[in-house]
Amino acid sequence: MKITSGAIDQLEHFSQFKTVEDFQRHVKKILVDYNNVFINGDQMALQMLALFSHEIPGVSNPSIASVVKASNEYVCLKPISRSTFKRMIQKAKAFGLLTVFETEKENGYQLSNLYIFNK
Repeated sequence: MKITSGAIDQLEHFSQFKTVEDFQRHVKKILVDYNNVFINGDQMALQMLALFSHEIPGVSNPSIASVVKASNEYVCLKPISRSTFKRMIQKAKAFGLLTVFETEKENGYQLSNLYIFNK
């Protein structure tokens, strides 16, 4: 399914979390429960995506380049690569932790994906 791009506040109905705190607890639980699945780089990538998912708890649509760039600037986390981010997304989708939708402009030009953390 493809979604036409719009303002981030139009995506609130995708959120499965009532508060940012509820979402943060969920991410911590994922990191503990799937510690053997998500290696260090994957964990960093998941945490970076979670940081982008606070405006609407559990929902974001950053570009991969934005996430990678932010990881290089964020002092608490080890930088990640584009391939690490994509690998983490594939693992998270396989375990049902994330739902990913492609977004596009009205003219059909693809934009950043929409990432939804699932409870």
